[in-house]
Amino acid sequence: DGSDATTTNTVKVFTGKKYINGTNTEAAFILAEGSRKVVLPTDCSSLFATSRLLQTVTFDDVDASQVTTMEKMFYHGSKLTTVNLGDMDASKVTTMANMFAGSDVLTTVRFGEVNATSLTTTADMFYSCKKLSKVDLSEFSTSDALRNIKEMFTNCNVLKSLNLSGFNTTKVQLATNGNTMFQNCWYLEKLTVGPNFAFKNGALVAVKMEKPSTSYISGVDGNWHSLSTGATYASGSNFPQKADTYYVYPVGMLSSSWKSELI
Repeated sequence: DGSDATTTNTVKVFTGKKYINGTNTEAAFILAEGSRKVVLPTDCSSLFATSRLLQTVTFDDVDASQVTTMEKMFYHGSKLTTVNLGDMDASKVTTMANMFAGSDVLTTVRFGEVNATSLTTTADMFYSCKKLSKVDLSEFSTSDALRNIKEMFTNCNVLKSLNLSGFNTTKVQLATNGNTMFQNCWYLEKLTVGPNFAFKNGALVAVKMEKPSTSYISGVDGNWHSLSTGATYASGSNFPQKADTYYVYPVGMLSSSWKSELI
């Protein structure tokens, strides 16, 4: 119901409705300002899905501590361009599958410090976000509860950089649930991972990077290169499980500014 939303300095969000200062609005966005805290419902699945009005979402102060699902939360937002979810306790969230999938004009997504230790699937999370150029997941952390990362960034055609240093993929069945994580990410130039990001299960190489091609990125040699060692890896080869940044240019081709940015 939400009739009491004006009696506190808390903006309450109920499934299927957007409350700003206690008023149900068709503006289809929530901006938390000042001391107002956005309290998300336990079930956030499809909360803003298929919205034809939503353009920008900013959560400056959000309570997600009781949320268990964010599946399809922003699914197919036809006008959605920018999402800033800030810091959140997402420790009870089990699924972010299809969270932004099919949002054709989405360009920027930023997560702040996010604890997602119960998260089991990010499958199709950004699937076919074809204009997505900036994703900040640098403070986003998962545990070995994560089991499915299939097609997480598939068809993110203009995405250039990813920092997944907080992701733990050691228990993902990569051959079936991880091999297409970066499919068709032709413009991806650098990928940062942490010590718990596994590219393979046992001897089986499963998480495959697209082969860098001059059809999309000028000056590349068709391989990925380790920032820490300078080692060269072909697409689909055995990337080691270690904290590192991989990029599409050999070390000698990187300008000092580019190298410092990567580090």
